[in-house]
Amino acid sequence: MELKVGDRVRTQKGHVLQVQKAIGAGGQGWVYSVEDDGLAKALKIYKPNGLLEPEKFIRNLEQNASLSEPPSHFLVWPQDIVRLQDGSSGYVMELVQKPYISFERFLLPLAKGGVRFASFKVMVDAMMNVVSAFQRLHIKGYSYQDLNNGNLFFNPANGDVKICDNDNVAPNKTYTGIVGKPRFIAPEVILGKNMPDAFSDRFSLSVILFMIATISHPLEGHRFMRALLTPEYERKLYAQDPVFVMSKTDTRNNIRPEEREHFVNLLWMWKWMPAQLRELFEKAFCDEVIKTPARRIREDEWMNVLLRVRNRFVTCPKCGKETVLKQPGALACEDCGQRTVVHVFKNDYLPYDIPIGYNAAIFEGHLGVPEQGKGCVMRVRVARNKANGAYFMQNVSDEAIWVQTHDGKRERCLTGKAMPLQKVKAILIHNTWTTLE
Repeated sequence: MELKVGDRVRTQKGHVLQVQKAIGAGGQGWVYSVEDDGLAKALKIYKPNGLLEPEKFIRNLEQNASLSEPPSHFLVWPQDIVRLQDGSSGYVMELVQKPYISFERFLLPLAKGGVRFASFKVMVDAMMNVVSAFQRLHIKGYSYQDLNNGNLFFNPANGDVKICDNDNVAPNKTYTGIVGKPRFIAPEVILGKNMPDAFSDRFSLSVILFMIATISHPLEGHRFMRALLTPEYERKLYAQDPVFVMSKTDTRNNIRPEEREHFVNLLWMWKWMPAQLRELFEKAFCDEVIKTPARRIREDEWMNVLLRVRNRFVTCPKCGKETVLKQPGALACEDCGQRTVVHVFKNDYLPYDIPIGYNAAIFEGHLGVPEQGKGCVMRVRVARNKANGAYFMQNVSDEAIWVQTHDGKRERCLTGKAMPLQKVKAILIHNTWTTLE
């Protein structure tokens, strides 16, 4: 049932909601901003014919709303259920507001209202946050089933994400009538071989990560540049015969010279992208992995690579532009030429060094933390004193950390406190000593 401004509805938990305004509509139903005892929230009401299996879907939704907390804080989780007199149903959730912006706008040209992340580091942070949310979701035994460009909202300043439409979430391999959105559905689901599950989630996740990084779809290259895309041809493009746009072994979908103007963002970012991330995208969209669900890239593999490349985007302290670090040492900014010395942190857990420059950070995933899904939690960040140009290390975690100084002393650095980087020899977090060189 469609609601009007001022209508009041009661939830299963006894809350009375008042409709403030309509904020969206789609094939499934309508979305409203509502007031709940002075708090702004969102309410989604399903259309009478908007669900394939309504009773099964609503029972699953009630189970989700009954959880004491969502699998990840990045998920905009169902909080309460509404059943209206005409038999239609819906659910209450957090109202996503500014500074969060729909991912769909990040895919638009700037001239048409497009939005970009504040930096490449922030872009990688956004990717890590999405990966973390799905890692936590899968660890808890759920699958999302409908990841696409319409249910992600990002803060462009810091990469924080809000993932909406969690009414689709169900225990893994449980079918509730949802199969996904075209262009993001895994091939085996399109072809009717499998129902949505964690493996199909991982295909959709790979697509989303590629789109965050390149503002382009991984299967839309030369073969996409035709006048008429019929349903039969789209089925071939996305399911029967998908080919990665940047494939080295199958060039049928590679971009032709006369098409380059349509793929400027993709070609530029692919060339500039750190090699480890390029290689993982090539693996994610090779023929064998696309067509073999069990071979899909797991969240921990994405997280490990993203953690590795994140600090390789070195911010110039003079002009603020970023340059990709090839090896530690002195680095010249590609824009202004300013030279910066990039130190590294090392520990016994990582097979690689952590570059430490302006705006660099150390995350949980750098420290061998056993609990999965928290690799993107920042523990230490490196900033710069604008007055004297000196670098300092700030503890941004929720607990004190131990610092060993160059004179052999050990000092506690409390939450929110900072210490000159030149004073730091090593830091101790989670019983892991990480040494600065």
